Amino acid sequence: MQRRLLGWLWLAALVLSLAGADVTVTLYNTGDLHDHAGDLPRMAAFVARRKATDPRVLFVDCGDIVNRGDFDYMITRGEAMVATLATCGLDAAVLGNHDLSFGTARAVELLDRFHYPLLDANSVWPEGLHPQAAPPYRLMRLPGVTVALVGTASEHINHCSDLLVQRLTVPQALREILAKVDAESDIVVLLTHVGSERDEAIATALGQAFPGRPPVDLILGGHDHEAYPGLRIHAPTGIAIQHSGDYGRSFGETTLVWDGARVSGRRARLIAITPDLPEAAEVAAVRDRYRAACPPDRPLVRLAAAAAPGPFAAWLGNLAATAAQADVALLPPRAVRSPLPAGDVLPAALVAAVTRMEPVCFTLPSLADLQARLAALPDPAARPGLCIPAGTAPGPEGLRVAFYCVSPDAPTPAAADLGPLAAGVASLERRAGLDLWDVVRRAAAAARAAGQPCLVAELPALSEPAPGSAPAPGGPP
Repeated sequence: MQRRLLGWLWLAALVLSLAGADVTVTLYNTGDLHDHAGDLPRMAAFVARRKATDPRVLFVDCGDIVNRGDFDYMITRGEAMVATLATCGLDAAVLGNHDLSFGTARAVELLDRFHYPLLDANSVWPEGLHPQAAPPYRLMRLPGVTVALVGTASEHINHCSDLLVQRLTVPQALREILAKVDAESDIVVLLTHVGSERDEAIATALGQAFPGRPPVDLILGGHDHEAYPGLRIHAPTGIAIQHSGDYGRSFGETTLVWDGARVSGRRARLIAITPDLPEAAEVAAVRDRYRAACPPDRPLVRLAAAAAPGPFAAWLGNLAATAAQADVALLPPRAVRSPLPAGDVLPAALVAAVTRMEPVCFTLPSLADLQARLAALPDPAARPGLCIPAGTAPGPEGLRVAFYCVSPDAPTPAAADLGPLAAGVASLERRAGLDLWDVVRRAAAAARAAGQPCLVAELPALSEPAPGSAPAPGGPP
């Protein structure tokens, strides 16, 4: 009996000692990936190994997963990046200012299809068009400690094809949430995508709204592409801030020590992605599946001679009209930014030379009507070039026009011309997802299916057609 009592006392003492012991939580964060997926399998494998040996490890992303990166990923309109990150074992993620580039409906479709672990405390989604699961925060009940991950989207939205989602500022959104979160958790981590200066301002606002102990222990952020080698401490509040850099070149590791009453220790470092790190097989398989659809070393176009921007745009415009199921295409003068050398044009060279524009389609009574509208534009140098494929014959409904003027990457001055060009048109159709890069990719795939290694083009090397003129019909044989 006495031995049993001693055993129970020993067990009780052990439980009490464990309850009072320090608990360490480690968070890995990335952000501003922008369609750079090459090293995500290495990052995922590193975090997975840590999770296998430590139950108090979390992995988060701080937004801007799409826009401007790998060609094979960008042409999927967000799908490849969401699918790959959803396989990485993320515990939480937020939306950056570019993550609605392909429209609200497309974003919701992808978030739901791949069960993306989105946290979103400050977006106001339109009725009937919102993710199935986007709570403002998630409680991570880890051994000995509960961590609240609170997610906020970028306070502004760039280059979205619609204006359906509205955003509250981060302090506005957190005013009511944080009191509840503080009562339910031990450690509070805020995910943001607002940049370093704004993170400091948010810390100040939270300190003023919650005098005394700040309601947030750590801010993990992004947006300005900064990489912090260690933690930045906001002096007035003591809130720690960490950013991991961009393009997946490194990721952050932040360690917090919970002593049972407060965070008593904290440190951070950046972990560089190097070729010697092993890859997570399941993540690499997803990446390679999308990469196989458009390998970076497979040429898209083969040019018989170096092509100036004008001739290449005229050739591309013929393909663009067909791809949009239009009679003619309009391409702004800056659709092709730089000359292309003779020989094979790889995806990276196309990305560098061709602006990623999407078409708006509309119908006019006749070709003469369109030419008159072009001639009426005030700046001749800024007039879109008119591309008329061989055999164009407007149908009884009129001339179908595809004006490539909308870009998910950057605002384009050509969009201002849409008003006078489409004046009096009853409806405009935005062909979201059909951009100039995708036009070339589709044409190259069709050429390969017909037995050609890539799309072959013979273009005049030096001549530049005048803006608004009708270049000679042409295109691939």
